[in-house]
Amino acid sequence: MIMHTSKFTTDYRLATITGFVVLLLSTLLVNARPIGVKIHYHVGGRPFVPGEYATIGDGSQQINVTRLQFYLTAMRVVPPVGDPVLVKESVVLGNVFEDTTYMIGYAEVDSAASVIFGIGVPPIYNHLDPSTYPAGHPLGNQDPSMHWGWTAGYRFVVIEGQARSNASAPENLFEIHTVDDSLYRQAQTIVGQTWTNDTLVLNINMDIGAMLDDIRVDLGLINHSAEGEAITVMDNMSTKVFSGTATSVNNVHDFTSAVFPTPANTVLSVSAMQPCTVQLVNSLGAVVFNLELDSGESRIDVSSIPTGAYQLIQTSVGRKPQSSVVIIQR
Repeated sequence: MIMHTSKFTTDYRLATITGFVVLLLSTLLVNARPIGVKIHYHVGGRPFVPGEYATIGDGSQQINVTRLQFYLTAMRVVPPVGDPVLVKESVVLGNVFEDTTYMIGYAEVDSAASVIFGIGVPPIYNHLDPSTYPAGHPLGNQDPSMHWGWTAGYRFVVIEGQARSNASAPENLFEIHTVDDSLYRQAQTIVGQTWTNDTLVLNINMDIGAMLDDIRVDLGLINHSAEGEAITVMDNMSTKVFSGTATSVNNVHDFTSAVFPTPANTVLSVSAMQPCTVQLVNSLGAVVFNLELDSGESRIDVSSIPTGAYQLIQTSVGRKPQSSVVIIQR
């Protein structure tokens, strides 16, 4: 006997299967929330100002950055308790001249203590054709280009600008472009978190000056390679450049301050949008200091405070208290 399947039966089965798949995907994503990344740029503990020279390192060089782009990839959110959670296919093309929150995907996390990420493009993606990505994708075609060619792949980090030894010294151009799988690095940094609607935003500090630690650019430098200063930049990016920034836990409208750098050595800066009280508490719960700060940037001497991890609690009128981790390290 030959059985004939009616169009109604076929459509019913397809609808049932489709509904099951949608229900399954909805179940998998029910606890996932959108994740964003906000990068706060600083030079030597002070906010980056486009078009202005800033002193870096030991004070013997000044730089004026005209281009800074870099890739952060394979981001894993580390909750206060538990294992890191991968944000699948997460890619950020950071740009010092963009004041934006980068949306990187979804993850099943409710809070973040730190984030682990790659610096550069992982080898599995580094040699793909940028034209295969849709317009606007970080790994797609860019202007100016972030792709070096089939062999080397993408430019992981690009920093360009003018440099001088002091205000009366000649200006010289510098360019460092880092390329090649061998320079792919990883880093982990504590983060401050904000909520924008249902989006968990990870706030990260980036010290541009630290990128050039142990590199002389004041006499001029051109390095587009995987050697020499390119290696130093990538090593600095992995170990010195990124740190956490304290932000409120409510939403972007409640953002009251930024704390940097962390780890701190001798000075801790607090940039507040309104007057606030800051209290530093050690691991035993003892108050190390309690200060009243005006709006704007305040620099706090922490040179006499022992190395360790502390909690910085900030309160201001009409705002909920903020709490962030501050690490003092020498």
